[in-house]
Amino acid sequence: MSMLDEQPKAPVGARALVKLGTLAAYAVLIATFWYAMTVIRTRRLGLPAEIFASAAYVILVGATVYASRRAWRRVSGAVVTTALLRRGRRTLVCALIYGVLLLAATWLHVIFKLQGVVAYALAVLPALPVVGMAVAVGLYFREETDEFERAVRVESALWATGVTLAAATVWGFAELLADAPHIQAWLWFPIWALFSGIADSFTRRRYQ
Repeated sequence: MSMLDEQPKAPVGARALVKLGTLAAYAVLIATFWYAMTVIRTRRLGLPAEIFASAAYVILVGATVYASRRAWRRVSGAVVTTALLRRGRRTLVCALIYGVLLLAATWLHVIFKLQGVVAYALAVLPALPVVGMAVAVGLYFREETDEFERAVRVESALWATGVTLAAATVWGFAELLADAPHIQAWLWFPIWALFSGIADSFTRRRYQ
């Protein structure tokens, strides 16, 4: 086991507050960005509004990730392993690339009104770094030498995957049969991340 940092745990209430606050912040950011883009496109507010909304979303997500990690390390007493640090660096790089490609794709789509194969190719660009984030999770599972940390995070990921698939299935039928609002497919990865954080909290508590 490679331990780079281990601190005493804060009270359970403090840890729960940090976790719930982080999850709430992510949920608000996702919902706000989805709503903002819907309004912008419905009212045809144009390229500047789309670029501003996308840039604000990327900046706020990055700030939330940074702040939540610092807060969690202070209160959790968690072991920070070499593999976890590598995962963090990979995720950060992917997030930065995602921000650049999202802005570029939005700008090109609005300016050139691309269609057909070119439009599909453009749509793939901002998705690539998100796939990279998923790959970073898989690499972490392979590289982690702390068996407890790996077991907790694998179990959390499995629970999150199951809940996300169930939620997508239920909501899909709600859209089909009950006229529920449409949820764009790109939202399901951030939703999975939210469920993963929730599952991590419950899984760790069970082993304490």
